[in-house]
Order: sequence, then C-alpha cells, then structure tokens
Amino acid sequence: MFPHLFLLGLRRNSYTQYLIALAIVDTGAILCETLIAFDELHQYRNPDKRTLIQHTILCKLYYYIRFVFYSMSSWVLVALAIERLVAVRFPLWSKYICNVINARRILFLILLFTLIIQSYHLIMKGLDCSPSSKSTTSKQNCRCKTLVVYAEIDVKLTIYFWRLTLMTLLPLTIIITANILIMN
Repeated sequence: MFPHLFLLGLRRNSYTQYLIALAIVDTGAILCETLIAFDELHQYRNPDKRTLIQHTILCKLYYYIRFVFYSMSSWVLVALAIERLVAVRFPLWSKYICNVINARRILFLILLFTLIIQSYHLIMKGLDCSPSSKSTTSKQNCRCKTLVVYAEIDVKLTIYFWRLTLMTLLPLTIIITANILIMN
C-alpha cells in the first residue's frame, strides 16, 4: 500500500519528478561503483586475475551507462535549481512553466543530451587483452578499459571536456547563479 500511495502522491508535483529522476540516476551510479568493487574483489581473489566483464559489448555498455548516470545526476540538479529560481522569481508564471509535463520533457532532453554526449565511450572503451608482465599464467588477462589507440583523446574528452566542463564547472556555475538570483 505504501509504494502505491508514495508514487501516486509524488506524481502531482513537477519538483518531485526531478527528485525521482535524481534518485534513479544516483542509485544507478552507486550500482555501477558497486560493480567495479565486485570486479576488483573478483580479480584479487581469482588466481588468473580475470575480470567479471569478459565481453567487449558488455564493457562498452558498462562504461556508457556509468557515465550517463553520472552526467544525468549533475544536470538533474541544474534543472532543480532552475525550477526553484522560476518558482521564486516568477511565481505567476511558475504554475504554467513548472508542471509535471514540462518536468518530464526537460528530463527527456537531459537524458537525450547525456546519451549523445557520452556515446564516445561506445567507441573508445573495450577489452584490452595485452599480455601483462605480472601474469604468471599462460591465460590471457583482459581488462575493461580505454583502448590504447584512444587513450590520449579519451583523457581529453573524459577528464577535460566531460568531468571538468560538463559535469563540474558548467553545472556549478548555473547552480550558483540560480541560487544567487533566488537570494536577491
């Protein structure tokens, strides 16, 4: 009964649409980190040091989904800050702008944006099965990571463009600006 009342009550407010989306993407991000921890534990305990992910498509999808969750989390927070700004600064317009339908549209656009911007992971990530000098077994150890040929461009895209700009500086600037405008 509680989940039924919980979901029905939350769907009437646009703000809660963002909170539900944030809960989903943050849970997904935590699950991705848990999978990494299990993989590292598996490698530590396994004598041949094999990863759990032993297929290129699964490796690519894992990184893609992981970074989509991270990116969505930042931009949903931006949407929450902007909705608060609209509600405080433009109270007469807020009932027309801040509704459930617009919140779902905005969340869809954020999802579409992150799916497109993170698609480079589908090309640059994969299984690296190069022989390891630490390996004492004759089996080939494969690791799910950035492929060597894309290492330099992946650093530029992932660290500088995505993490620094699109996940940190731009959302932070928008959120701080929205909060300053709310306080004035």
